[in-house]
Amino acid sequence: MERDTFSRGFLAGISGGIAMLAWSLLSGAVLQISHLRNVDWMAIMIFAHPPAFELIETIIAMIVNVFFCGVLGILFAYLLPLIKREKIYLKGWVFSLVVWLGAYAISTIFKVVGTTPTSVETAILNISGATVYGLALAYTTNKLLYGEIKSSYGTNVAPAMKPLGDREDKEK
Repeated sequence: MERDTFSRGFLAGISGGIAMLAWSLLSGAVLQISHLRNVDWMAIMIFAHPPAFELIETIIAMIVNVFFCGVLGILFAYLLPLIKREKIYLKGWVFSLVVWLGAYAISTIFKVVGTTPTSVETAILNISGATVYGLALAYTTNKLLYGEIKSSYGTNVAPAMKPLGDREDKEK
């Protein structure tokens, strides 16, 4: 079976994006570690105003954020043959931190309202979110591109009957 790097990379990126989003929402909203979650960064980029956001804006930002993570997954999947598969978790983590640092650099250079200045708590939350993304991306990419595809419930696919050739030999 041919491996579709594009689709599998996109799915791996989406799974990492969902994991990062879950972590960001949990730590930002429930634990109140930070006032600026990953989804808030995306909302600022889309709607060009600082928080507070309406519910529909937050939902749109979540969808766009997960989509963007899927695109990053495609990039990671195509980079992987060049940087080799060994230590894939380290490579996924470094990849995600480079993207995070790039986002911070762009928002700082262009003085994006609502993202600067950044508190230590926000930076820690976003570094940890990037870490969750990078590790989930590496895990899912490894499984989708290089892992064996197993049937559900751990069953093995086997023929339900003996081959016809054996029965014909016995009748003769």
